[in-house]
Amino acid sequence: MAGPEAKKDYRRAIDLARFLAALGIVWDHARAPFADVGYLSLALFLILTSYFALGSYDRAAARGQAAGFWAARARRILVPWLAWCAFYKVLQYYMADDPWAVPLLSDPFSLMLGSWVHLWFLPFVMIALVIVPWVARRVQGPRDMWIFAGVLVAVGAGAGWLHRNAGWPEPWPQWWFSIPLFLYGLFVALSRRLAMPWLPLGVAFVASVATVAVEPGFAAFVAEFGAPDKLSTHVTGEGFASVQMLLAAVVFEIVWRINIRGAWPTWLAGFAFGIYVLHPFFMLVAFKLFGPGVDRAMAALFTMGTAFVATWAMQRVPFARDIV
Repeated sequence: MAGPEAKKDYRRAIDLARFLAALGIVWDHARAPFADVGYLSLALFLILTSYFALGSYDRAAARGQAAGFWAARARRILVPWLAWCAFYKVLQYYMADDPWAVPLLSDPFSLMLGSWVHLWFLPFVMIALVIVPWVARRVQGPRDMWIFAGVLVAVGAGAGWLHRNAGWPEPWPQWWFSIPLFLYGLFVALSRRLAMPWLPLGVAFVASVATVAVEPGFAAFVAEFGAPDKLSTHVTGEGFASVQMLLAAVVFEIVWRINIRGAWPTWLAGFAFGIYVLHPFFMLVAFKLFGPGVDRAMAALFTMGTAFVATWAMQRVPFARDIV
């Protein structure tokens, strides 16, 4: 799916980043060595999601189809979300010692989560996409970009504080983490539309500094990083959460400058969504086959491989292809 830039400027490396970000999320959820690279992977995944969404909106607007953009995109996410909610709810019943004790809904917030914690990403994106048309129409020049930059810094700091202090149930912690990054993806896309490519990296730096000020996990991590006996416990999401925008922004800018020939990165990117929705199931399979003491790196690699193959197979089956 092309971004808002002209096709001749399309970067295949961005597609490769989408695929690698999905693998990084699997690596994190398996708690393999250096698992918290998954926070960076999720940040990059969020940025790329909104980055491509704004490009899709621009193309829809050029065709005179902007009015139905959000509804069309929401429906494309709603069907897979409902299908996987049903699948994982059945799996919960199957795994439970007493299936009758498994509630259909645990609390109202579960409606924004689904039947499995990792499905939170789908309703988040489905709802967040509603702002894409408004932002695309409203931000038309440098002055608007500077206003958007101020909003992004404020939202990043506010969401960072809520992520650490609000204590709300899932999926709110995931949403607080995700909202600034989703907005940043729109900011990057707009910066390229308006020929201001230098601006996002600076804004990401300021936003991360503001977030560190209210969510000091990164400062604590830096203070204790030099202690080898504490390294494994402090290379954590809490340590990195406050600077994810800057880290992901740097990765994005590096990837943007990589020129890859051939369509294979785009082909791989087509598996990213399927790997994401299937990986909880195949991770359970890994622990069932190899036991709870399985090497976590092995569990992650097994999950990646089986989810990839399953996605490939499902893409060739009617209806199944619509949910991966």
